[in-house]
Amino acid sequence: MVRSWGIGAVFGSIMAILVGLIAVTPAQAGTNLTAEQSAAQKTARYWLDHGGLNMVIAQPVREEVDLPAAYHSSPSSETDRDRLERLLGVLKAPRLPDSVGRVFFLDDQGKRRWCTGVALQARYRNVVATAGQCADQDLDHWIFVPGSGSALGRAPLGAFVGQQAFRHYDFEVYDDHDRNYAFVAVHDGVTLKGKKLREAGALGDVVPGQGFAWNQSDGVRVIMGHAAGWPTGFWQRSPDDPVDETFPVRVAALKGEELLGIRPSSPFTNSLGSSWLHQYNATKKVGYLNGITIATSSDPADGAVSISAPFDSETLTVYRAADAVDTGSIL
Repeated sequence: MVRSWGIGAVFGSIMAILVGLIAVTPAQAGTNLTAEQSAAQKTARYWLDHGGLNMVIAQPVREEVDLPAAYHSSPSSETDRDRLERLLGVLKAPRLPDSVGRVFFLDDQGKRRWCTGVALQARYRNVVATAGQCADQDLDHWIFVPGSGSALGRAPLGAFVGQQAFRHYDFEVYDDHDRNYAFVAVHDGVTLKGKKLREAGALGDVVPGQGFAWNQSDGVRVIMGHAAGWPTGFWQRSPDDPVDETFPVRVAALKGEELLGIRPSSPFTNSLGSSWLHQYNATKKVGYLNGITIATSSDPADGAVSISAPFDSETLTVYRAADAVDTGSIL
């Protein structure tokens, strides 16, 4: 049974949810987001004005870690022709679903940054999931732009200013990466026509949100995200290595005992916040979110491993906190 939220899913047991509510107090990072109408409008204009120039020049957030030798893949036996054919095959892959986009923000030094984000099914059709580093309380001008894979600098589906972000208490306070994820309640979207902001509707009315799954066994996950620089490790992955299948991983640089790794088959999904989708339907472009990239390996010999926190009943509790927030228009 898939424990999931949305897309005709079955709910987890009431007892498991109650235990999760007792075990964790979600740390609300609302101070880094935007509740006041005037501030939200200013945030939207910051990213949309001048043809989206600030989005174009924003740089991805990177979290690269060294993996122990036990996780390194064996040297690849591929020829240059094999590698080229594999790359061309990836380039022919279907485009990202519109639910996947980028979150843009100013970091604690005022620099323009971005991560991948994904729209989820939610009560008020307004929740975005990303990595915990990408929704910190020290960030400013936070916004989500769905469907921004091939149109960086544009927001044809609208731009959605963040109102409140929710992260796990253990990540917020103790930097425990077993709880590294963020769920953000966003305002209704806006578009810029000339010099005027116009309504784009609630996020869930514009793009179909992904479902949410927790307490799943290890297995195949499809990673959907953007490229944050050229992932050299992709070329060193052995063709015999398992790809797109989760496995336990321990990383000295990240505090966490339950972290999961994947050697993704696509070299263009290495940005933080990339979504790990369970039971993904390529035709409908929907699945169940069951992981988020919080770091990537830095050693080219390790097969470009992506790392996620596990999604369990405590993750569900943090998600439900965002799911309960009713946001509305900024106009």
